[in-house]
Amino acid sequence: KLAGSPTTADYIVAVVDQEPITHTDVDTRVARIQDTAPPGSKLPPDDELRRQVLDALIDEKVQLSHARAIGLGVTEVEIDGAIENIASQNKLTLREMQRRMEADGLDYPRYRASLREQILLQRLRDREVNARIQISDSDLDAFLATDPAAQTEVALNVAHILIPVPEQATPAQIETLQAKALQVHE
Repeated sequence: KLAGSPTTADYIVAVVDQEPITHTDVDTRVARIQDTAPPGSKLPPDDELRRQVLDALIDEKVQLSHARAIGLGVTEVEIDGAIENIASQNKLTLREMQRRMEADGLDYPRYRASLREQILLQRLRDREVNARIQISDSDLDAFLATDPAAQTEVALNVAHILIPVPEQATPAQIETLQAKALQVHE
């Protein structure tokens, strides 16, 4: 006890590439999962949930370390843009969003750091995983021929089509991708 209030010491539960994962990191993530779980949902027992959360945190640290090692990064401008986008999706101004976060006890600098990590992880996935996914026309035809659900007529309302542009794209690559986007749009 310090000054009459109980305290607990934080301690390191894992180290990934010289970056610690603390007991508080695990507790915070577990609490977030428990708070956001839909009512009536069945979560694993606490010790199993803590183990799963620790495994997920280790995986994230490894991926972040790899992303930094291969030169991926996120600029402050990109984080600002993402935050403004999130605020507008929630029909809030940036200042209103910051006030709401403060009222909910969320630390804005920590939120920015978390958002930076999320964007970095998504870029790594896009680069390492999505770039390797290749579906040929024959693969698609074979799937459509064998899946009964795919043979029914369905009306689609496509809102977004992503044509990824590599971070180090040349002007020629960008021009080719813009032409593709226009073709898809037409």
